[in-house]
Amino acid sequence: MKNFAFSFLALILLFPFFPIHSKAKAPIRHQIQQIKGYNKIDGKADSIGAYCRLDGIVQSPNFLSPKQLYFSMFDSTGSIAVINYKSAFGYAPTSGDSVHVIGTICQDPTKGSGSHFALNALTYIRPDSIWLTSGSYTTHSPIVIGDTLHEKYESELVTIKNIYYRGIWPIDTTKSHRYWHEPNFVSYHGKTTIRMVVLPGMALFGAKEPPLNVKLNITGIVSQGHGVLSSPSPEWLDSDTYFIFPRDSNDIQKSITSDIKSEDAPKEGINIYPNPSSNIFHITLPGNLLQNKYFIEVTDIIGRKILASSLIYSDNYSLNAYDWPPGIYMVIIKNSSGNFFLNKIAKTGD
Repeated sequence: MKNFAFSFLALILLFPFFPIHSKAKAPIRHQIQQIKGYNKIDGKADSIGAYCRLDGIVQSPNFLSPKQLYFSMFDSTGSIAVINYKSAFGYAPTSGDSVHVIGTICQDPTKGSGSHFALNALTYIRPDSIWLTSGSYTTHSPIVIGDTLHEKYESELVTIKNIYYRGIWPIDTTKSHRYWHEPNFVSYHGKTTIRMVVLPGMALFGAKEPPLNVKLNITGIVSQGHGVLSSPSPEWLDSDTYFIFPRDSNDIQKSITSDIKSEDAPKEGINIYPNPSSNIFHITLPGNLLQNKYFIEVTDIIGRKILASSLIYSDNYSLNAYDWPPGIYMVIIKNSSGNFFLNKIAKTGD
């Protein structure tokens, strides 16, 4: 027995720093804001690889399939995404749940995940375990922000007010889950595009399309980086782009505020024909709209500018779409007072 005790003591003295895998250690409990620092030069999170425990309140449903996880949680210091592409641990996130999440801080959920879309540069925790402690907590009110999304709001629940819808609403529920369905919204002055991503399986997929030319307030969880890893892959992918994940149809509401100075010029009388067309679109504008002089812009559904006119002095205008690829385009008619009207056209093949 003495010899055994001596040998054990000698082993400890000779190998005092015997390596232990980090996940064998008890996770350190952190507040969310403590692990969300990042390098402002390259955007890399300071806490990548940290094994920790985060406690908080769930503020979104699961944005992925029942066998995967992507939801947002918050504590008194901030919000963070919880993502695991391999398992949902039998947990179905519900807003108001109080949870303990134990896992590793990551920043590239597509690497080795087999995922079909990219959330590059998003800081998140990849859980090894999730404990549901209680439910029915009240989630905090959304942060009302301007029309610019950036790092400060990553994974936060936000509301953007007084913007207009433009884009293609995802009404085809038979589409593969491998692809993004991305309706776009534009700020009231027509200069900023807000992307709101809707995926098959999400509550908004297949819901009624928002109206054009109506000011809306949209709410959702801010995420960063997006893409399609499966063919076809759009050329416009940008890993530094921010967008919003809506939680349900209540996250798109007509604006009831009047904080935008507008002349409320009538939209009646604006006519675009033939629509669809394979070549020429004719636009007629009512004479009372011409008092302020008008410009016409055409963009594709992701906001890329296809055409920008000079000042319009006539109540007729023609668009030559012969060289445009078939698809849906947005015609934006603006006047010098900042009012603008959105109209959707369809370019067909020859």
